[in-house]
Amino acid sequence: MPVNELVSQAITYLRAANYIDREPDENTKHVLADMIDAVKEHISTLSEFPEELEIFFQFDARQAVQLPEIKKMFRQEKALKVIEKVFSALEAEGEVSFNFFKEIAVSVGKEIGCKGSELYHPIRVALTGKLSGPELNKVIPILEKSKHLTLIKPMKSCAQRLKEFIFAVKNEIIKE
Repeated sequence: MPVNELVSQAITYLRAANYIDREPDENTKHVLADMIDAVKEHISTLSEFPEELEIFFQFDARQAVQLPEIKKMFRQEKALKVIEKVFSALEAEGEVSFNFFKEIAVSVGKEIGCKGSELYHPIRVALTGKLSGPELNKVIPILEKSKHLTLIKPMKSCAQRLKEFIFAVKNEIIKE
């Protein structure tokens, strides 16, 4: 089914989940299409969209750092350093493209001495609050576009999510 049709059909479920409260404007529909495209392989029915789209609509860093696997990851010094350095570079920017983000990540990886999943997995977790999900090349542009939408609950940019996640790690994991 084409993504635009999925968006039209998913709107009822997104309203029921309190992600949207009215008929979305064209800009919002485009972003919803990107979101749905990013997660559609992980669902089999329309009713599953709200749960899969939680990574965009329900980000909660404090809740994420309570998961044992995430605690274990961020007890390792490099994981926190990665997201702190990426946040520092993103904080000064306005809109962040995936290519710019990737340049930052590669630079941070070289500086810290990590690559592959040791570099990108902490970033994924810090941006989505989940251990797995859509590829970052889809997630990052969606987060950056979503911060401009008028929704029931405002979306957080990549920099905002990283900042909240760093705070949660420092207050929930490192203090233990």
